[in-house]
Formats: sequence, structure tokens, C-alpha cells
Amino acid sequence: FVLSFIPIKLFFSKEDRFLAGSVLAQLVKDGIYGTGYKSFILRLFNFSGTLSYYRLMPNVVMTDGAKFVADKGEAYWLMTAIASYLPELTEKESFIVATLKVTRTLMSCHAILTLDDGNENGLATQFIEYTDFELDEIKFYACYAGDMWIIMLPKEY
Repeated sequence: FVLSFIPIKLFFSKEDRFLAGSVLAQLVKDGIYGTGYKSFILRLFNFSGTLSYYRLMPNVVMTDGAKFVADKGEAYWLMTAIASYLPELTEKESFIVATLKVTRTLMSCHAILTLDDGNENGLATQFIEYTDFELDEIKFYACYAGDMWIIMLPKEY
């Protein structure tokens, strides 16, 4: 599998490239693209497919997008929680949807992690008493590839 990149200057004029750079600079200046919450959301949309797998457990790997959430969203706890259910489901399922729904109140912030078979037939549910995860909801797919589970964002499927 080989990726080739064509220089952007072949397709866009110098003025267009300057305008695109100016727009990106303005987004960074306005705090829309950078290191904050909005940037995290925007960058999630950039993932489709994966170039690498990252080992989480002996029989569980993550894609680029799942690793991005674990790293930038400080959510290795979430990946580990999902991965902890996968060995017991290996004989039953080969595709799993994991959904984290965060509930915020004035006094607390808790979440519910649910795993289902993709047809909303529940396989496991875990209550998480406290979380500071930034998103209100996120979904992952987990697919069994014969000898390991792969956790990925839905756009990477």
C-alpha cells in the first residue's frame, strides 16, 4: 500500500493558497482550530481509514482515530473499558458498537458506556461515576479480525 502526495500548488493558484492559509490562520486566531475543544471536534472529522494500528492489549489494537481520541481526549480509560469486554464477546460477536453518553449536571458529570451488536441488542453496560470527557457522546466500532479486535471511529470502518 503506497500513498503518494501531489503538491497542492499544482491545483491551486498562489492567491488561492494564500487565501486558504489566511482562513486557517484566522481559525487558529479565533480559537476554532488549535488545541481546544472545537479543534478536537473538527479533527475527529478528518479520520477515514487508518495507516497504523496501535496495540492497547495483547489482542486489541486501535486505529489512528481511536488513538487520537485516547491521546487528545485523554481517554485511554475509555479504550481500556471497551477493550475489557471484548474477550468475553469474541465467541458471540465479530462486530460491536460502543457508545459513551455523558450526562452533565451542576453537581456531577457521569457517563454510561454501552456495547451492542450494531442492531441495538445490548451486550454490556457500564456506569461511569465521574468523567471529564469533553464530548457528550461518542461511538466506536470494534471488529474482530480473526486474531485481534480493532477499535475504530465509525468513519474508519
